[in-house]
Amino acid sequence: MYKKLCLALVCAFALAIFTGQSSAQDEEKKNKRGNNQLVKNLLRPFAKAELTDEQKEKAQALIKKNSESLVALQKDLNGMLSNDKRKARREAQKKAKEQGLKGKKAAEFIWKEIGIDEATVKKIQEKSKAFNQARVKLQREIYAMLNDDQKSKVKARGIKGGGKGKGKGKKKKRKKDDGDGGDKKIDDGGGQ
Repeated sequence: MYKKLCLALVCAFALAIFTGQSSAQDEEKKNKRGNNQLVKNLLRPFAKAELTDEQKEKAQALIKKNSESLVALQKDLNGMLSNDKRKARREAQKKAKEQGLKGKKAAEFIWKEIGIDEATVKKIQEKSKAFNQARVKLQREIYAMLNDDQKSKVKARGIKGGGKGKGKGKKKKRKKDDGDGGDKKIDDGGGQ
């Protein structure tokens, strides 16, 4: 009886160690897969630029140097919503698109649809903004390595610009009183 009990304990202990190593290896593979996906996503805007081998190596080195912070930001962001909430968000996004909602109205609709409070929404937006700023900063560093011909082939929002925003757009025509009660239209030069 004692021998059978000892054998069962040894088997249970060995099984626990084996599954622990297995889950650790699975976690390591998952992290590596996530890092590879991050690298692909960061380099996607540069696909048509046809990077040279030297540029690819420099870009990989930049990404490797900054990947820990980006992965940590991504994990924080992913941890904000459960898998069920993410699925519900995708469905809500489809509904918003079907209804023709855009911008802030679409965002408000989506958050209400999945039942997220405003405090959580603000946290998610802050983390998302931090991640996107880090991503764009890294992509701008890669963009700076390109020659003019390669730069012309890159089409991605936020990478080319210096963070100046969209600008003021077209200027509106103003009306000016000409003194006799009639208004004259004045062109500021921005309208057509």
